[in-house]
Amino acid sequence: MKIESNGDEKITVALSCKDMNDLDITYEDMDYSNIETRRVIWTILDRAKHDLGKPFDTDGRLLIEVAPDGNGGCVMFFTTMPCDSKSKKRLIMKKD
Repeated sequence: MKIESNGDEKITVALSCKDMNDLDITYEDMDYSNIETRRVIWTILDRAKHDLGKPFDTDGRLLIEVAPDGNGGCVMFFTTMPCDSKSKKRLIMKKD
């Protein structure tokens, strides 16, 4: 698992085929309405917090984009979105 911070609001996570197997998920199975996908996402965010040595703000809206890498893994992009007082807090996941 390769984790990179692209500023305070963005994290990029590259998962290898082995990482996907260790997390017991496939790209095709990723769907935020699935409890296992949520488990994987929160596991990755916890790992990112540990590896980067700083918290990633998930109190607002969080955009999650996922794309396959062609080698059985995938790349995940996490972006915190500004949250105004009128919008509801929710997580969004978008697959390629």
